Amino acid sequence: MIVDAQVHIWEADRPERPWIPSGASYAHRPEPITQETLTAEMDRVGVDRAYLVPPTWEGIRNDVVLRAAETEPERFRAIVRFPIDDRGSVSSLEAWARDPRVAGARLVFTRQAAVWLTDGTADWYWDVAADLGLPTMVFAPNLTRELGAVAARHPRARIAVCHVGLETSKRDDEIDEGWADALALADLPNVAVKATSLPSFTTEDYPYPLLAEKIHRLIDAYGADRVFWGSDLSRLRGDYAQLRRFFEEELDLTDDQSRLIMGEAVLGWFPWSR
Repeated sequence: MIVDAQVHIWEADRPERPWIPSGASYAHRPEPITQETLTAEMDRVGVDRAYLVPPTWEGIRNDVVLRAAETEPERFRAIVRFPIDDRGSVSSLEAWARDPRVAGARLVFTRQAAVWLTDGTADWYWDVAADLGLPTMVFAPNLTRELGAVAARHPRARIAVCHVGLETSKRDDEIDEGWADALALADLPNVAVKATSLPSFTTEDYPYPLLAEKIHRLIDAYGADRVFWGSDLSRLRGDYAQLRRFFEEELDLTDDQSRLIMGEAVLGWFPWSR
């Protein structure tokens, strides 16, 4: 089974459903990826399932991903977002932990929210999520070491590091330090990595030989059961089918490694049925 660990779907910015004021400046694409267009792409490429993540430029909204998970439960699960600076979010988390459409939550520590990972704002969350059995995807570029300290303090919290913890604007040797930071977290058994949209971090031509070497080091450190393939399709460099082919044909993975990385591992961390 082929499972994409992260895809954004969203709706257009319009008066009755506006994005946040600055959202258009960092949206991945001017036109939305909709449930329908994503389903068609998955069918074309042979991707069976996907975890749907609300994009930041819409603000804190989950309606689109929840609707997709409800109407196509065999294809989609929602990874919900919420205001981490509001402890009143506990009641929402409790409800989502019981919601069959929801497989986990996602925290984003960027821009003005970057300090919330370390200034105590997010401290309330980790044990709550662990108690609820709610695994968490975390996008905290350039804060991987700090995220590792959080994971060490909260060993029951299951954390998947988005995009190997990399800053999305960096390329080639600019990602070496961030990659090393991600490797350093491999000894924490409650941490996994999402190997999502990785061709976007290189200027190499396919089959990305230097990137492939980095991915092998990631797999060697974490094991295939803690590395999750995914596209982050809206900002993916290259074709969706090529990304699948890169992992399945160019990395010389064993059958067991491929089976885990391409789907079984992420299904184990973010169960389809809880």
